[in-house]
Amino acid sequence: MSSPLQEKAVTVIWTIELEPIENGTRIKFSETATGAAVSQLAELSKAVDYVKSEAIKRLASSSLDK
Repeated sequence: MSSPLQEKAVTVIWTIELEPIENGTRIKFSETATGAAVSQLAELSKAVDYVKSEAIKRLASSSLDK
């Protein structure tokens, strides 16, 4: 699956922090996206949020498999 932003003139920085907690790992992430108005970032936000949430779910489920 490719990102909805892959073909746009944007820069995206994802910061992912993994923190050990009593019964597993806490996953925290933040994102900063910048780009030209022509990239229509506001219109793409729901699709981008979906792709991010699927990636985080895969990360979380892969840690449960171990």
